[in-house]
Amino acid sequence: MRATPKAMVEKPVCVVLHGGPAGDHSSFRPWLDTISDDLQLIYVDHRGTGRSDRKVPFETCTTENIADDVDELRRMLGIDKWNVMGCSYGGTWALTYALRHQEHISHLVIIDSLASWKECWPEAQKNAERMGTPAQRRVFRDVYLAKLNTDEEHLKWYNIMFPLFWYQEKPGKYNKEVVRQWIARNNGNGALGAWMWTNVMPNYDITDKLSRIHVPTLVVAGKYDWVTPPSQAIRIANGIPGARLVIFQKSGHFPYIEEKPKFDRLLFNFLGIKPTK
Repeated sequence: MRATPKAMVEKPVCVVLHGGPAGDHSSFRPWLDTISDDLQLIYVDHRGTGRSDRKVPFETCTTENIADDVDELRRMLGIDKWNVMGCSYGGTWALTYALRHQEHISHLVIIDSLASWKECWPEAQKNAERMGTPAQRRVFRDVYLAKLNTDEEHLKWYNIMFPLFWYQEKPGKYNKEVVRQWIARNNGNGALGAWMWTNVMPNYDITDKLSRIHVPTLVVAGKYDWVTPPSQAIRIANGIPGARLVIFQKSGHFPYIEEKPKFDRLLFNFLGIKPTK
């Protein structure tokens, strides 16, 4: 609900699904919070990570189970239909949710995500070799090959790798304060991430299932995203009937931060929301 001088006004609802896997919802905050006057945001940390219960058997942390958890949350909140938005791994989670529960989706928003890891990973490696610094080229595979098992190891990796996830006007020129905030706020689960990169993500490929999704869909990608490049956004948009594709020209992996005003306008237009500010 939104308070006005005279009344409480119901707002559209959007559940927001984070990346990783085994990251947490802090990757969206405070950057998405500014649109919450007009769109009720529900941030979710998937099972085993963030502020959700970490004492769960790792083998239950499949993308299908995680998607079903979100629908159970919807049911408990008494919501019939809501908007679903996911970035990076959150996009794979959102697409899986759509394949299992699309009758409860009003609009679907996929940000810098992928339809197939086996198709994405070879291109991502070429991008990292081409775009990365020597230090980044040495370590970029470590997360995706599940070589890092602790939060401390992941933090060290992020401090080396994270500049590569952002658009740089020229080498080394990016918003270092935003990157610092993003890393500092992260509350992911490194051990679970390693388990999911070993047991879940290598088998992820829903390319042939995308045509089953029949909800209004917006697919967004940053032109300079090395790890989930625009080719994956194109694959998703081509697979979902009627999907709209937008490539942000000055973004890497996070257009909702890097080109926030443009992203906010696009999102509100897609959802049919007239912003109050």
